[in-house]
Amino acid sequence: MKKLNKLSLSLVVGSLLFTQSYALPSGGKFTHGTSGSISVSGGTMNISGSKTNSVIQWGGGFNIANGETVNFKGNGYNYLNIVYGSKSSHIDGTLEGGTNNIFLINPNGIVVGKDGSINANRVFLSASSIGDKEMKEFAKDGKISAFEGNPLTTASPVIKSNAGNVINLGTITAGERVVMVGNQVSNMKYGSTDYGKFIFTNKKEQSNTVYLDVYSNDIFVIRGPASNTIKKEDSIMLSIRPNKGSTGPGGDPTDTIGYKETSDLVAKDNISNEVLNSIFNDLKFNSSVDISDLSKFYKDGKILTADELTSINQSMDFITALYGQTQDSNNATFANALKEVLGNSYGNLGKANQAIIKTKEILSQIPKITEQQKNIQKAYDQAVDAYNEAVKKYNAALSGVTGSNASETITALKTVLDKAYNDLKNAEANLESTTASNNSSLKSSNETLASVSIDGYKLTVNGEYLADYKTVNKPNDNNSGSNNGNDGTDSGDINNGNNNGSNNNPNDTIGQQEPDIATALLMQTTDEDPNINEDDKQASIDEASTQESGNACIVSDNFKAGNPCSR
Repeated sequence: MKKLNKLSLSLVVGSLLFTQSYALPSGGKFTHGTSGSISVSGGTMNISGSKTNSVIQWGGGFNIANGETVNFKGNGYNYLNIVYGSKSSHIDGTLEGGTNNIFLINPNGIVVGKDGSINANRVFLSASSIGDKEMKEFAKDGKISAFEGNPLTTASPVIKSNAGNVINLGTITAGERVVMVGNQVSNMKYGSTDYGKFIFTNKKEQSNTVYLDVYSNDIFVIRGPASNTIKKEDSIMLSIRPNKGSTGPGGDPTDTIGYKETSDLVAKDNISNEVLNSIFNDLKFNSSVDISDLSKFYKDGKILTADELTSINQSMDFITALYGQTQDSNNATFANALKEVLGNSYGNLGKANQAIIKTKEILSQIPKITEQQKNIQKAYDQAVDAYNEAVKKYNAALSGVTGSNASETITALKTVLDKAYNDLKNAEANLESTTASNNSSLKSSNETLASVSIDGYKLTVNGEYLADYKTVNKPNDNNSGSNNGNDGTDSGDINNGNNNGSNNNPNDTIGQQEPDIATALLMQTTDEDPNINEDDKQASIDEASTQESGNACIVSDNFKAGNPCSR
């Protein structure tokens, strides 16, 4: 067999896949030009092929736990399932194939548990292995020549001496035929009155046959009342036809014969290098995604279709599931056996798995970062609105408040204005620092993606987080409502054109002692602030000459050159 080429992985994922429980099949990947979807909801998996014939590689094994169900959708479709790993497949739940033909191949063996059931038009359970050639044949014609015609006179797929056993303790219901291929093939009795059962629903007598094909002479079919072993309809005679050995163990029908569950039998020849290479090559391209829309991925500048994304996700799932089996500390013997079989490919598989993990980790963080950016921007926008509202009320009071409570009203409004100003300064500083931090995270993420790329193929995350700075109002410091650049209030110089909201106006009283009531009232009736010296006046006049009319300024270094309020 050819050795695996160096694994090539492009770090692409259309959506973050739910990690499936090993109680259900995992790591499913449609191959050989076939395609389809695999979805899980609770304890139910639905598999839908887009064509009549489907070839599916299962990187994490094929098992169905008690109470769980796997549905193969379609009508008259053919599904070939190839299981990777070092464990036998356990069908303890329900495999529902409907009118479809279901092929399940696991070199380590297949056990249909006492509570397990399989229902399909044709059921093929095999512990032999098939190669890339046979898979291509199936994808084209929906057939494996070795399983066509009479299996007793047709050579079966290669059955090696270490092939696993195929055992039925449950119920297999078929419309036409059941084929079981393995080292030992057994329809077992697991209690004093309970037997594995074959139920046929097709009334064509010639179709209602169970074919057993083995490497050894070990075929065990517990003898007992026919109704306990094979159910028949309309008095059609059903038969179990072994290729070798006998149809009964000999001895008392009530005897219980133990069975040997096989696993850890996978050999290098059981894993097709061509298939593995095709899965890795499926991910070999440069790709990109923008932070503004993580649902759209691009390959060489062209947007990937939903079907392409599904195929990519399946390839990634297959890789992570297969690698996961090699790391199963609870089944170290099986894990080590699989590592040995993978040989040099194990190291490359580990690198690919690490790349996928990092990619998913980074992509999962982007929505959180984007949400953080939105929230900090929202907080800033709210602070601007609150400040503008405070300025509006303060200016209105300066222009028109009268009466004995005028000074108290203005003082109260000034307190609100000062608080709104400080809140806005903090919100602006947070927006600036958070935006810088988020963009730094994006840069770091792309550096990480580049570092874990394989063969130079990588995912690039495009985009930039931008702070949207708003226009804010200025408080008036005299009755005319004009602004000469020297407010004389704590909140008068928010509009200095500095992103971080710092106050560089030497005449501003922020951080200084508040003016008393008399000074505040005086500021309403004079064009000059008594606290301003002659030098400061000249500076203010120079600044005023650069300002536009009105009471609005822009708070951002991005606009500083054209900001009429910048210092």
